[in-house]
Amino acid sequence: AEILKYGGEYLARDLLEVVDNFYLAFSNADHSSSEEFLKGLKLIFERFIAVLEQHSVKGESALGQIFDPNKQQALASVPTSEHSPGTIMEEFKKAYYFKDKLLRPGQVIVAAAPVEEAEVDVAEPEIAE
Repeated sequence: AEILKYGGEYLARDLLEVVDNFYLAFSNADHSSSEEFLKGLKLIFERFIAVLEQHSVKGESALGQIFDPNKQQALASVPTSEHSPGTIMEEFKKAYYFKDKLLRPGQVIVAAAPVEEAEVDVAEPEIAE
């Protein structure tokens, strides 16, 4: 029972390092330039992703791939001639997995076939004489 109860302990402990780094970055924010601050945030983000991957949590980008409803949620489809229909052309959120289990589907925009303008035959109205 304790294994189930405390199974996430190692992940939680490793994430505390990331939290500590955020506290450090924000406490030094007034003393650094915006460029240095952004560089620090990027390093913390990279460490956060590394901790997740260390615990078998991985993100998967689907940009440019064919839409798979088992892995992605389509927020919209956009008619375009720049991408093949069914191709993911924009990604708002990556899909994330824990080992081989989908934790969260990705949120994407999918390309649709371009809408072709229908040829409309406009006939001249007949005028009765």
